[in-house]
Amino acid sequence: MNGTNSKAKVPKVPPVIKVESSAPKVIEKFKKLEAVGNAFFLERRDVIHTGSLAIMTKMHHAQLGEPGTGKSLVVEMFCKSIRGARFFKQLVGRDMHKDELLGTISLKGVTQDEDYRRNVDGMLPTAHVVFLDELGNAGDTLFANLYEVMNERTMTNGRTRISLPLISLFTGMNYLPQATAFDALYARIGFRLFVEQMREYDNFKQMIRNTETQKEPDTSGVDLTLEDVRAVHQAVPLVVIPDRAIEAMWEIRKAMNAAGYRVDNRKCVWLLNSVCKAEALYNGRVEVEEEDLEVLQHCLWDTPSDRQKVREIVLKVCNPVLEESLKFVDDVQRVIRDGEAFERQSIDRKALLSKWLEVNDEITGIIEKVGKRIQETSGRSQQVLLDAAKSIEALHRGVLENKL
Repeated sequence: MNGTNSKAKVPKVPPVIKVESSAPKVIEKFKKLEAVGNAFFLERRDVIHTGSLAIMTKMHHAQLGEPGTGKSLVVEMFCKSIRGARFFKQLVGRDMHKDELLGTISLKGVTQDEDYRRNVDGMLPTAHVVFLDELGNAGDTLFANLYEVMNERTMTNGRTRISLPLISLFTGMNYLPQATAFDALYARIGFRLFVEQMREYDNFKQMIRNTETQKEPDTSGVDLTLEDVRAVHQAVPLVVIPDRAIEAMWEIRKAMNAAGYRVDNRKCVWLLNSVCKAEALYNGRVEVEEEDLEVLQHCLWDTPSDRQKVREIVLKVCNPVLEESLKFVDDVQRVIRDGEAFERQSIDRKALLSKWLEVNDEITGIIEKVGKRIQETSGRSQQVLLDAAKSIEALHRGVLENKL
């Protein structure tokens, strides 16, 4: 044996993880779609990205916010951009009957077969992507019908139970309903996004310019197909969850529970195996990294008042510098809101000018803090702070040009 030990251990070679071969090309299409959307819908980057993830994971997606914030336009961009997919859209009213969503009872079925089956063609049961505007308006009975559709992707149709091709259901709501029946439905909505009116002056101006020439983003060059989406559905489960990602999930769950938010085992499994894997795939990885859990800030809150605390908990585990950067932007927005509140109450021009000068001084102080942190960091952390500095600069410019 040439003097070698025949029982010597051969080091194990890590297995090669093969992701669906077409997935990287499909991810580029999703990124192209997001780029088109972000160029048209300003300050909606998180809404648009989680829309992609919803399609990639077959999860449902909700936007919550006051009227006039473009909730439906963003959703329609996704719904209309998947070639070969059937799209169903309906505004939900308080007295809406399930026939308006699921289809009317077939007269032929009743008279000939005594089978109370529905005419589902062109209705929700045949759609791949669904947009129910103001879902919260639905009554308890409709909530119960939609629960089966959203959770099981099935529906009882006469004497038979049919499978539905539904990929994702999107909704936009002005408020969260108080109905207990809505709670079970809401628990099945993986992504929750809160949308506000435009905050940055530059973005507001660009929004006006965009709508002068076109009413909606042009997604014709994206060429995302239903087959592409199905290829991603096959690729997401192949992404690996290493121990470090599980540890990060554990820390988030522990911190959430300590803060009084309930995150159960089922939800942790659900989010890691779908959202985090899809985020890793989107980022070109075959393993989930801690930063892929950042997106959970849009999955773990129940009411808008919880958003900032949940974001803080998630990002402190996954990306503390990003949380620090967002806090700087939050502080600037808070200072500006204080100035706007004073402006609504004061008619004294001198006092008003003094208030906005005070706002300017506070923003300048925050800018100096951000600049110091940029000098102290490097690489990805520095870029995150530079992005925050850019947002703060735009907010500051709006104050200088419109208030002083």
